[in-house]
Amino acid sequence: MDRFFKCSRHMSNKRHSIVKSTTRNQSDKQCKLSEDVSRVLRNIVLSLLVITILSQMLLRFDLVRQHATSAERLEGMPFKQGVRALH
Repeated sequence: MDRFFKCSRHMSNKRHSIVKSTTRNQSDKQCKLSEDVSRVLRNIVLSLLVITILSQMLLRFDLVRQHATSAERLEGMPFKQGVRALH
């Protein structure tokens, strides 16, 4: 969070010499890149969270659970018989 405020403060200050302006441009690019990467990562995490919640909700129904997992079919079987049943 501190980086965001540092980038925004850094980007808002316009009084710099020509030498500092190239450094400023590089810094602005880095700030924009970090903001873009943060946004992409946040979207990935939120998407995975939504997918996890939806899949758990769907697995509550017997019909979906029958086709999605083999755990209930193999429940109570010894391990070696269960492995053969999968093939």
